[in-house]
Amino acid sequence: MSIVNPSSFSIPVLTEGKHWYISYYVEHPITGVRERIRKTYGLNRIRLIKARRRKARKIIKEITTSLYSGWNPLQKVQTDTDTINCIEALNLALKLKISDKRPDTVRSYSSYHRIFTTWLTKHKLHGVSIDKIDRRICQQFVDDLNFKKKVSANTRINYINNLKGFFNSLKFRGYIDKNPWEGLEKIRKSATIRRAFTPTEEKLFVEYLKNNDPDMLFCIRMIHDFLIRVNELCKLQIKDICFTENTLFVSGKICKNGVDTWRTIPANTRKILLERLNNYPLKCYIVGHGLRPNMRPTTTRHIQRRHRLLLEKCELYEKGLGPYSWKDTAVVKLKRAGQSIIDVKDQCGHLDIESTMIYMKEQPKFNERLFNTYPEIGE
Repeated sequence: MSIVNPSSFSIPVLTEGKHWYISYYVEHPITGVRERIRKTYGLNRIRLIKARRRKARKIIKEITTSLYSGWNPLQKVQTDTDTINCIEALNLALKLKISDKRPDTVRSYSSYHRIFTTWLTKHKLHGVSIDKIDRRICQQFVDDLNFKKKVSANTRINYINNLKGFFNSLKFRGYIDKNPWEGLEKIRKSATIRRAFTPTEEKLFVEYLKNNDPDMLFCIRMIHDFLIRVNELCKLQIKDICFTENTLFVSGKICKNGVDTWRTIPANTRKILLERLNNYPLKCYIVGHGLRPNMRPTTTRHIQRRHRLLLEKCELYEKGLGPYSWKDTAVVKLKRAGQSIIDVKDQCGHLDIESTMIYMKEQPKFNERLFNTYPEIGE
C-alpha cells in the first residue's frame, strides 16, 4: 500500500461516557468530502474500565497504522477480494494475528490456522474465494470437531473465538462484508475440570518429589506460594525479586489481566530462594531451562509434560490435576487457615474478589456430630 496524505483523515479518538465509541474522519474516495466513522467495536460489553481502555488503545493503534498505509474504510477493496482464495486470505490473517505476539500465542494461532485450512483442503474448499466461506461451512467444521474428533465443548468455543478473530481481521480490511463465525449455534461451556490436590495427594507427591525431582518441587512451590500461572513462572527473572521488601514483582506484560502486581514472599520460601539463586545474574530466569536458574527460558509445555510424567510415576495422575492445580490447592488451604479474602486476592494478583472466589471452592469439613452419631448399617 502507498503512503497517503495525513490530511485525508483524522487520528481516531476514544469517547467515554454512557456509551463508549471510537470515531475518526476520512475523506470519501469519490466526493472528497470528509465523513465521520463512529463504531463501538464491542467496548461497551467489557465490564472492567481498564480492560476497556486497553482494548480501545489496541484498536486505535491498528486503525491509525492502516490509515497511514492507505486504507480507507469507505473504499471497498476490489483488487484482492475478487481473486484471493480462502487459504491465501487465512494466511494473511495469520500474519496479522501473530505480529509482535509471544511464542506460545504464535503457536496457538498457528495451530488453529493449520487445522482449519487442512479441513478446507480435505473438503475441496481451498480454491474458493474467502467471501464464499459462509456460516453453513463454519458450522459444518464445528460439527466435525464435535462428532468426528470428539473435541470438548470448551475447545470448540476456543476454535470459534479464534477463527472469528481471523475473519474479523479480514472484515476490517474489506476482504469480506460479514463474519461467517458470528451467529453460530451456541455451545454451552462445560465446567472446569481442574481441581485442587487433596491433602493426601499433596503429601504423597511432595514426598516423591523430594526424593526424585527437587527441581519440580521448587517449580510447584513457586506456583503454590505466589499463586501464579505456569506461563508467568516461565518468564520471571531474578531481578523481579526484592528481598529487602520481601516481594516478587509480576509484570503486567506477562499477566493475563495486564496489571503489575507484587506478591509477598513467605518466610520459608525466602530462605529457599536465597540459597537457590545465590551468585546467578539478575537477568537469569528463576525457573529456566531444565527447571534450574538459567539464562535460557523453559516452556509451559515442558513443565506440564514433566509434571504429568511424575504424577503417573507415583500413580496420582488423573484429568484435572496439573501444575496450575497448585494455585487452587494453595487458595483452598489459605481459606481453611482463615486468611482474609483481600489478602488472598492481592497474592493472586486479581482485580476483584469475584475472580478470587472462583478458586475458593467449598471443601467438605469434618463434622464431629456425624462422626459420633452416624447410624451403623444393619442396626
